[in-house]
Amino acid sequence: AEAVEGLQTLTTVWNLCPRLEGVHLGAHMALEDATGDSAIIEHVGGEMQIYHSRNNLVMTNEPSFDQQKKMLEKYEPWGGNITLPDNLPGSVGSPDRFLRLEYYVKYTPEPANAPEAIANIRSLIGTTNVPFGAPYGGGVYPTWWTSFIDLTDKVYYFDWALTPNLVWFDLGEIDWESLPGILQVQPQGIDLAGNVLCDMTTLEGEDPMLAECAEEKSIALAEEKSTLSGISSLRGTDVIG
Repeated sequence: AEAVEGLQTLTTVWNLCPRLEGVHLGAHMALEDATGDSAIIEHVGGEMQIYHSRNNLVMTNEPSFDQQKKMLEKYEPWGGNITLPDNLPGSVGSPDRFLRLEYYVKYTPEPANAPEAIANIRSLIGTTNVPFGAPYGGGVYPTWWTSFIDLTDKVYYFDWALTPNLVWFDLGEIDWESLPGILQVQPQGIDLAGNVLCDMTTLEGEDPMLAECAEEKSIALAEEKSTLSGISSLRGTDVIG
């Protein structure tokens, strides 16, 4: 709520978006907090539009958010005459993806824990992913990655489509006061899996020596030494056949 109040006081908002293949892209964003409060912010015709409601849980691309919501009124769950799920559209277009998510969100079960919550979100997002090689046109592109944020426990998840692994890092594990600067990680790495906090490096590629990772790296080093010792012993063993 405080973020929305702050946005409403702005008199000038710069929305700088690059051109992609000659097209000037628009921009919108979603704000949420751990209490469940939510807001969608869009720039339409040079004016900032703020849609603030706990019920605003879904956002896709064009058309504008108010038009997307208006579209829902044609369907039975929102007072219309078109029944679902037998008439649920399945194209890769933004309006169809918006409708699918709004419909499935209504029936998503209450999670018992954080892993179930993430599983629910992954399954929902999966209904709108665009497959590689899908026969579409009009500037729609395949889904390369998805991300999820656990706002309660402050865990950020990243799912790169070209690797089989889900990666994440727990913001609550980080001692922010002792960070040496900006850290980075390439989440597309095929060998990465699970919590990647200790895989992060500085912008120069150096180990940031995070205290949170000292024990993990000590264990990994001990295992590496044990493996090398085993290999050395095998090389020095006579095999009699």
